Order: sequence, then C-alpha cells, then structure tokens
Amino acid sequence: MPKEIPGVKIDFFGRPMCGDCDAAKAVFKKVDVGFNYKDVRAEPEARSEAESICKGLKRELSVPVIVIHHRTDAVNGKIVFIEPREQGLRALEATLSAFVN
Repeated sequence: MPKEIPGVKIDFFGRPMCGDCDAAKAVFKKVDVGFNYKDVRAEPEARSEAESICKGLKRELSVPVIVIHHRTDAVNGKIVFIEPREQGLRALEATLSAFVN
C-alpha cells in the first residue's frame, strides 16, 4: 500500500488512456506515495477543478495536473505540476522523495 505523507494531500487529475498520466503514476509508484485520483472525463467536478487550476496559471487544461497540498507549522502551500514531461517527471520524483525522506 502506498505511503501517506503526514500534512500532505495529493490530487492527481488525469484521464484513462493517457500516456503522460501513466508516466506520472509510475513516478508515484516508484517513490511509493499515494494520491487522490480524479478522472477529468468521468467527473465533471474534477474537470472543472482542473480547468480552474490551469486557468489560474494561464494555461489550457492539459493532463495530468498534479497538486501537492502541504501544510507544516511554517508553510501552507501547494505545488502544481501540469503535464509534466521528462524534466517535470524528474522534478515530481524529487519533490515526492523530499516529502517522504
């Protein structure tokens, strides 16, 4: 069972049959971290939420959208990855690893 990280909630917005989504999921599996998957095709609320995140960053909806909500005594923030490709996947892995180590 994937690890839950105290003070961290991860939302993964994706869709079935998405190669980029599969590549990002492989990073989560490698680091052994769990996430909350939201299907933007099957769940209208998930699509709307993902579109809002992308719009706030002046981008069109493109999956995967990964939001890492983290809270400590000093920080209440979020890290957003939109359609991470090769470099983005390495950054995602490094970020997740930092939270678990």
